[in-house]
Amino acid sequence: MPATHGVADGRGNFWRVFSVLSVTMALEGITWAAVMYGAALVFQSRLGEQIAWLSDGLASWGIVTQAVLWVGLATSTIYIVSGVAQYAMGRRIIDRYPLKTTYVVASALQVGAMLALAMGNGYVALGGAIASAVLSSAAGPVENILIARYTPSRYHGLGFGAKFVVSLGASPLAILAIAWVRETTGSLELLFLGLAATSIVITLVALLLPGAERARKDAYLVERAAL
Repeated sequence: MPATHGVADGRGNFWRVFSVLSVTMALEGITWAAVMYGAALVFQSRLGEQIAWLSDGLASWGIVTQAVLWVGLATSTIYIVSGVAQYAMGRRIIDRYPLKTTYVVASALQVGAMLALAMGNGYVALGGAIASAVLSSAAGPVENILIARYTPSRYHGLGFGAKFVVSLGASPLAILAIAWVRETTGSLELLFLGLAATSIVITLVALLLPGAERARKDAYLVERAAL
C-alpha cells in the first residue's frame, strides 16, 4: 500500500512539474522571440550616435558602411554569446547548483534584463539583450533535465517534443506584440516593460517546482509508475 501511494505521489508531482513548465516555457518562448526580433529595432534607435561615430571613423579610411551592418553585428552578438553561454552554463552552473535555484534565479534576473532593454541607453540595452540570452541559455538546460527526470524514459521523445511545441508555438505572439506595440507607441519600451512583468510571473510560477531531494525521489517514482 505505501508503495502504491508513493507511485501515485510521483505521478502527482509529474503533473505538477508538467503544469509549471508548460507555463514557464511558453512565457519564456515569448520573451526569447521578443529579444531576438525586437532587439535590432532597439539598437537601431539607441545606438545611432555610436554607429555614426564608427561609420565616420571607417569612412576616413575609405571604408563605407551602412547602419544596418552595425545593427546586424550587435544582434549577432546576442546569438554568439547565448551559444557559448549554453555550453558554459551546463558545465559551470547546472552541474553545481540545484536545478530549481538556478531556474528561479535566472528567471528573476530576466526582470533586470528586460528593464535594461526597455529604458537603457544603447550600451545598456545591448547589455540587457546579451544578459537575457545568457539567462535563457541557463534556463533551457534546466528545463531539459527536468523533462528527462520527470518523464518516463520511454516517453522522453514525447516530452521533448511537447517542449518544442509549447516554446515555439508561443513565439509568434512576440512577433504580433512587437508589431502592435511599435505601431501604437512608436517604440518597444512598453513591450519590454510588459516582459519584465512577465519575468516576475515566470519566477513566481517556477517557485512551485519541487526541491532537489523531492525531485530525485519523484524521478524514481515516475519511472516505477511507467513499468
